Amino acid sequence: MRTIKALQAITGTLSAPGKMEGCSTNINAKACKTGGFLRTIEGSTCAKCYACKGRYSFQNVQDAMDNRLNKRKENMSQWVYAMAELITKKSPVVFRWHDSGDIQNVAHLRQILAVVLLTPDTNHWLPTREYSMVDRLTDTEKAIAKTFVRLSAPMIGGKENNTGSTNPKLNRLMDKFNALAAEGFKTSTVGDDDTGFQCPAILNHTSCSEEDCRACYDDNEINVNYPQH
Repeated sequence: MRTIKALQAITGTLSAPGKMEGCSTNINAKACKTGGFLRTIEGSTCAKCYACKGRYSFQNVQDAMDNRLNKRKENMSQWVYAMAELITKKSPVVFRWHDSGDIQNVAHLRQILAVVLLTPDTNHWLPTREYSMVDRLTDTEKAIAKTFVRLSAPMIGGKENNTGSTNPKLNRLMDKFNALAAEGFKTSTVGDDDTGFQCPAILNHTSCSEEDCRACYDDNEINVNYPQH
């Protein structure tokens, strides 16, 4: 078995989101594809991106995120096995993908799928707005992805909200999001107080561990809603 230091030389270090149990891995939110577009849209769930400010803007954090992004591309198959081993050692119960950033391409998503298959005892959660990348998976891959992918709604206010936009790119995103949700992918929303599980950690200014909550990872929670803040 390899040491944690040896594994991190291949994958970069893991991150530790403050509100959540277990570890995560993050990359620079400025590398987000769909998120970069949504940051320009008023009322989108990315317009006030938390991962573009605060501690994420510190140079040492930026360097660590960029290192993780580069490590994944250096040796893709080696990264898969090293990440699976690192998760088993450091975060064997639950693992969140990307407390900052998002999947970069379909190859990246398939790497994550491979890691999930190599760590069957870990409960994974991947929030993403890269609906087209998810849609390009095969039917077999989608069946696996449905166990841990949770589609993040593009607009504040619920699954159907596009604020009557005339922006064709935004409307295409909404259509793809809703189509994948209709296929059975789990979702999350912001500011939709009437739909799905209401996140108590954000409501009560506590942590997931304090609330004893793993709803974001739960296959039975079709939609998790986070209050607008």
